[in-house]
Amino acid sequence: MRAKGKGKFILILLVVLACTLGMGAKTYALVIGVGEFLDVGIPELPGAEKDAQLFARTLEELGVASEGQGTLKLLLNPSLGELIGEIARWSKQGGEEDSHLFFYAGHAETLGEEPNKKTAFIPKDAVKSLLGMTSVTFETHVIPLLKNIPGKQTTLFIDACYSGSVIKERPVYDPKIEMGPFKILAQQKNLQVLVSSRGDETSKERMEGEGGYFTHYLVMGMKGEANTNGDTEIQLGELRDYVYDRVVEQTQDKQHPDSFG
Repeated sequence: MRAKGKGKFILILLVVLACTLGMGAKTYALVIGVGEFLDVGIPELPGAEKDAQLFARTLEELGVASEGQGTLKLLLNPSLGELIGEIARWSKQGGEEDSHLFFYAGHAETLGEEPNKKTAFIPKDAVKSLLGMTSVTFETHVIPLLKNIPGKQTTLFIDACYSGSVIKERPVYDPKIEMGPFKILAQQKNLQVLVSSRGDETSKERMEGEGGYFTHYLVMGMKGEANTNGDTEIQLGELRDYVYDRVVEQTQDKQHPDSFG
């Protein structure tokens, strides 16, 4: 079953590898995978690193962004400072005709209580007992940068919560990722967000340590499988529907990708 509420979506990829925003425009991509942690209390995620490498390699193959040209940065197992610094650097790249692409694979957590809940990305040097101080919170560190990003279009792909909650004692009904900030920002900014699962679900791996269903089908869709109408371009709506259908099918209805914007 396809996700509801299709609407109109910005074109993000062309099968013929031409840029949708004009031949002179560029796409600046930051691809992050965090699977190793210094704190032994945080479960490792080798599949997250592989997903990030796969996604970055796909961007290179499709001609969307390139490390050699300075439009692609692959960041594996960054520290807190490195993660904040690279997100800040990426957000300032390019000009008003360019687009920005952000991919994150790793742990994500909802920290705090209402009305002060925050969504956190977990860096390599995070301390489990001090996640509020040693993680990158979406609301504090990321949203202010996204609000001032110079390009026309920003797309976020979030593949998180492979192993469920880092905070094992949290109630089972408590979201692992708080989706509210993504929804609010998507309404305020020309932003598209595609996340691997609903806030109360875990993201499944195809095989342990071999990467998740979400990124696997995201890449397959970008390479052409999502081009359902057979034309020369892949719309984000087509990509979203393809990923949703394949992931729900392969996880036997246990994981449901979500999207905003």
